[in-house]
Amino acid sequence: MAKKELTINAKDFNLDNIGTTFELLDLYPVFNQVDNLDENGNQQFYKNGNVMTKETDEITGYMYAVKVLDGKFKRKTQTVKINGIDPLMTIEKFYNSDDVKIKFENLRNSYIGQNGSLSYLADSVSLADDNKFKKSDEKAGK
Repeated sequence: MAKKELTINAKDFNLDNIGTTFELLDLYPVFNQVDNLDENGNQQFYKNGNVMTKETDEITGYMYAVKVLDGKFKRKTQTVKINGIDPLMTIEKFYNSDDVKIKFENLRNSYIGQNGSLSYLADSVSLADDNKFKKSDEKAGK
């Protein structure tokens, strides 16, 4: 007979359902990480045993810092990573816009840190229907 798990863990909760509409607070690129090698080509390690890495110039995705606008986590903030090199909008357009509302496709929890922090991943991102962009953006075709 298999031993039944008696402790509660993160798999007992639906961590994917954190909301459906979000306000975009920040947008920034995610760069490819490669192993940090010493002069002899050997991997370098931190004292805790983790492999040291460094960023390259290659963008592999974008991180979206958001505020949840609905559901039980309303007003909470979170970051969501989207893999791929095409952001929802340019960073310049985002900084020149007010109250950008977005939605994610296939939003899911991807990692739970040792301190309990959550990381999220989604397949894609789109603008929500009720966005208001500045008139200068519309005229410029951005």
